[in-house]
Amino acid sequence: MRVTGFFLGLLAAFGVAQARVAPSDIKGLVAVSDVIVIARVDRVEKIEGVPVVVLAVERTLKGPESKTWGLLLTSHWVCDISTAVPGERGLFLLEPWRKGGEDTLESVPPRLTEQLAARGLGLPHGITHRGRGRMPLRVVGGMEHVAVYGDVAFPTDLQPAVVETPSKRDHGWVRSVPLDAMLEQVHALTSAPPLQ
Repeated sequence: MRVTGFFLGLLAAFGVAQARVAPSDIKGLVAVSDVIVIARVDRVEKIEGVPVVVLAVERTLKGPESKTWGLLLTSHWVCDISTAVPGERGLFLLEPWRKGGEDTLESVPPRLTEQLAARGLGLPHGITHRGRGRMPLRVVGGMEHVAVYGDVAFPTDLQPAVVETPSKRDHGWVRSVPLDAMLEQVHALTSAPPLQ
């Protein structure tokens, strides 16, 4: 009885551990991404019963050139913020799809991979680091900026500014970096094509 009370006291004092995505930095996100593009979310379609987000690429900064990429946003892990808003433009850092902790899709069905290839959507990808690689484009003070999630760290010479978000539900996306500065950062960390 005393032992149970002791453990309950510890739980009350320290709270229950919560699952969280470990903080990341832009250098790490760029390093683990095999594809980095400026793109628009063209549509979401079901292929072999799996929702696939189709990105229409405007510019490739890292990885093979492609007009489109297919993303699988299947993970249901509590801290996964991977999402796609049809029509949204952004900087997308992508990595090969892998199963998440609470993912409903055990593995990518071979037929899905074939269908993606047949449609020119490449191999199955996801947004890098549980969604932190999705950086929507916004106009701030007349200039294009990328919105970055709150737990992504940046070098001291590129600190995101806090800006008002379009929606109060976007509380994690209140930090923005000028697009030009972000492109220079990505270029410095990769063998991206020269800036124009």
